[in-house]
Amino acid sequence: MPASQWWNGTTLYVHLGLWSGSLASTDPRQHTIEIPTYKGLLVGSGSAYVTIRGMRIRHTNMAVGFTGDAHHNTAQSIDASYNYGMGFWTASHDNVFRTISGSRNTIQLVKLDSGAQYNLVDGATATENLGQGVKLTGSGTAYNTIRASTFADGKNVPMTAGQYGGYTQGILLENGAHHNYIENNTIRNMRRGLYLYQTSSSSSALGYNKVTRNRFIDNSAGVYLWDSRSGGSSSGNVSFARNVYAGNLYAIQTEGTTSNKTFDHETIYDSRPVSGLAAIYLKGSGGSVTVKNSIILKSTAYGVRADTGSTLAISYSTVSGTTSGSSSGSVSWSSTNRTSNPDFLSLDPDSADYLTIGSSSPVYSAGSANDPIGALAR
Repeated sequence: MPASQWWNGTTLYVHLGLWSGSLASTDPRQHTIEIPTYKGLLVGSGSAYVTIRGMRIRHTNMAVGFTGDAHHNTAQSIDASYNYGMGFWTASHDNVFRTISGSRNTIQLVKLDSGAQYNLVDGATATENLGQGVKLTGSGTAYNTIRASTFADGKNVPMTAGQYGGYTQGILLENGAHHNYIENNTIRNMRRGLYLYQTSSSSSALGYNKVTRNRFIDNSAGVYLWDSRSGGSSSGNVSFARNVYAGNLYAIQTEGTTSNKTFDHETIYDSRPVSGLAAIYLKGSGGSVTVKNSIILKSTAYGVRADTGSTLAISYSTVSGTTSGSSSGSVSWSSTNRTSNPDFLSLDPDSADYLTIGSSSPVYSAGSANDPIGALAR
């Protein structure tokens, strides 16, 4: 089933049970089924400067939508959970979604659809949604900002219930979305933290998106680059800077032909890849990724690996504490790299100095501009 319930135009299919625990059941006698057939609140075309605040919306097929050319509207302090489809939606411009929240929506908490521009998602909390926290899709979707939000616990969603084959995501950039800003978010316990993906061979490049100062914690893959999926353009220039990755199986993973992706001043700690792979892993051929001014500490296999036919260029970085070695496969390893322990000021996640280097660190001046490497320094 593509979702927990699905209408094909003739027949309603319902996916019963299998969420979790001993009481999960596929016996239809154990369930009450409510079918969402109505929208929640829609702000229509031509509307502007409308604020919707302080509500809980349940069991609709879209909780709040800014439709048509509705602009400069605000949804604030609204919890949209258990909705069929999404909690919040717009394909318009200059709208704000602030301190919203939602759990177990059938697809996502927020969808910025084709044409959405200059919208802001700020201070959102999304948990256990069956697709992703936020989806940005379409070549007309640009100049949006997702910031200071938490996207969590997609790994609690059963694979059989989730969208995208069960690979739940914190944030999805898809089908040519460009010039968007992803900053200061926490993405935790997802199967894919940040996902680049295409659904069509005609999908244009996911260009000039910027991903900065986020935390990717305890995900199966912190960042997953598969913008070559379906034959879409995979050459979009995407920059990642000053992000922290901790406790992920793979901090960064690519699949297939992706290029023009740069990771600068990143901190990667306690990765848990399977034997033979790495904290940063380029899977298959055709991948091209640049890593610089970054720290990789502690991996259950290698620090970095690229399969035959891909290229991972790493410079002005340090890789240490790995079980198998610093690098493997088709890695361009610069002489500017080191294998020094960065001597973080703290390994306590509750400390203000967590994964931060100080002036006594051996890599404090190891960067390309003789500056501190990694995401955090003081």
